[in-house]
Amino acid sequence: MCTVDLPSWLKNHIYYDLGAVFSPDPLGARYNADNSHAQNLKYLGTYFPRSYSEIQHVVNKVETVTSYYRICSQPSVIRIISVGCGTGGDIIGMIMALHSINPQASFSVVIVDTNQDALDICRGILNFVSQRIGIEINIEAEELANISSKDALEKLACGYSDFNYVITSKYLNEVLIKMPNPYGVFAESFRRCLADDGLMIMVDVACKTDPQYGDDYIPKVMNRQIGKITAAGCDFSTMLPRTCGKCSAHSCENCGLTYTMYESYYSTIENGKETTRTSKFTYQVIADNNLRDRITFTRLW
Repeated sequence: MCTVDLPSWLKNHIYYDLGAVFSPDPLGARYNADNSHAQNLKYLGTYFPRSYSEIQHVVNKVETVTSYYRICSQPSVIRIISVGCGTGGDIIGMIMALHSINPQASFSVVIVDTNQDALDICRGILNFVSQRIGIEINIEAEELANISSKDALEKLACGYSDFNYVITSKYLNEVLIKMPNPYGVFAESFRRCLADDGLMIMVDVACKTDPQYGDDYIPKVMNRQIGKITAAGCDFSTMLPRTCGKCSAHSCENCGLTYTMYESYYSTIENGKETTRTSKFTYQVIADNNLRDRITFTRLW
């Protein structure tokens, strides 16, 4: 269990300054490409705090159960690309978590989404956070792109390199119908964008897939797709969650540990009152095999 909440100044900004509204719509939240501004405000008030909490949970895991931050030098400028950033819960949560680990660093970020209004909201919040707590955040690029096909993801990835972090949160499940293997394609395409000691973080929901895709759970789909790629002898693999240790590759298609669903606790503002909520999610942290082999672990997961 992990409890991570938005700082009060950020919560006040999104709910009162920007007009975010808590309005759950699990089915509608999966398909955001054509959202109106009003729909994006509902997403901001409902799912931004969740994404913020989940990505911080993952960074906390990397920090507390691995030696990553002890053996890797901390850059003065941290470069992050967020693919399918939406209104920015993942990229803001990532920046805040990394700022606590490396408070002297500045940030250079690339944000990518299919919805211009969501990009505008994300950019505005990034600028607000930068000014509010004095973190230098340079928006290196802002991509409005159709990223729902293998060719589109590969083309996007070809334009970038040397990121310390490649992140995507709750985006890839949205394109399962259009792209049968989004997790594998994403891992294979964006691995080339990482710096030598860089990490790729994929976070997604832990529910069942869209019925049109098949009756399956997203954590299993993610694991199967990444497992097939990494078991084929490529140069990257899953660092967290840890695999069973019985496979020849660093990750395996059917390792039960990577099916685990994690919980994160956070709060939203509903009708003027704070309400504590729980999210169930799954994730994988992917790294170059040479880096992964240098990492030590304090416990299994």
